[in-house]
Amino acid sequence: MIKLIATDLDGTFLRSDKTFDTDIFNLIPKLEEKGIHFAVASARQSSSIERIFAPVKDRIILICENGANVKYRGRTVFVEKMKRETVYKLCDFVNKTDNLTFFLSGLKKAYSNNEKLCKNMSKYFGFVTEFADKVQSIDDDFVKLSVTDTSTDFRRDFSPMESIFANDCNVTLSGKNCIDFVEKGVSKGLAIRKIKQMLGIGFDETAVFGDDFNDEVMFEEAGYSFAMENADEKLKEKAAFITGTNDSDAVIREIKKLCLTR
Repeated sequence: MIKLIATDLDGTFLRSDKTFDTDIFNLIPKLEEKGIHFAVASARQSSSIERIFAPVKDRIILICENGANVKYRGRTVFVEKMKRETVYKLCDFVNKTDNLTFFLSGLKKAYSNNEKLCKNMSKYFGFVTEFADKVQSIDDDFVKLSVTDTSTDFRRDFSPMESIFANDCNVTLSGKNCIDFVEKGVSKGLAIRKIKQMLGIGFDETAVFGDDFNDEVMFEEAGYSFAMENADEKLKEKAAFITGTNDSDAVIREIKKLCLTR
């Protein structure tokens, strides 16, 4: 029997226009009645996820910032902070490289050296943001840093940057032209593992959904791993099952089949 369901947001649970089937708000209480926990696992900030799931935000698990900040029923259960010296080195690299911009997630808010990015992340994704080109002056604890190539909408080769910081951080591609850095060892997969241990849930009692490479580590923690039809072909090879696209609300459809028809 499934006892834990975890889904990525963008490209997985959310449609391409960032809308979603609000039947999830009716579905979550039904899952609770069966003893099934629902988790959202995203690279997004907690405030952004809480805005989307406002009616049930204190009834679900929030795996935020690629697993660096996890909340359970409105309470923070664990946080993995980045070393400040690593953040400073990363931001310095970005500031010296053409077309790159950073988006730095703290526990209080997110910060960027790009004012337009701050406004867009606040307007369209519900982030709490602040413009900051000098990170050394920020009074906050940092949990994730994203780097974006502002010159392209296509996948960029970030391998030179990966090789420099691989010993200091966990590095994952996130979207076509973005790369995420968190503290070494941190991932959505580690967060799923800790949650399973905390709740006494097994591998075969866990179902996960994802579409991008930062979701692959979740697949390793679940007996039921679903890659979206719109996912990269290499990611699909890592999943136990392939489901429909995010625009067809495939996650909700699979949840209903897995948990409500048995």
